[in-house]
Amino acid sequence: MAATLGRAFSFELLVAASEDDTEAVVNGLDELWRRRLICERGGNEYDFSYDRIREAAHAGGESHAA
Repeated sequence: MAATLGRAFSFELLVAASEDDTEAVVNGLDELWRRRLICERGGNEYDFSYDRIREAAHAGGESHAA
C-alpha cells in the first residue's frame, strides 16, 4: 500500500488508505523499517530507502490486483 502513495508517505495517510487496522499498519511499517526498506523522515513521515524498492513493490502490487 505504501508504494502506491509515492516515495514519501505519512503514517496517517497509510492508515487512511489501508483496509487494515492501525496495529497491522504499525507491524507492517516496523517490518519494512527492520529490513531497511524504509526510513523515518521525522514525526510520522516515512520514505523508501531507494526508488527501486518502491517501484518494485508498486509493480508487484499491480500484478496482484490484475
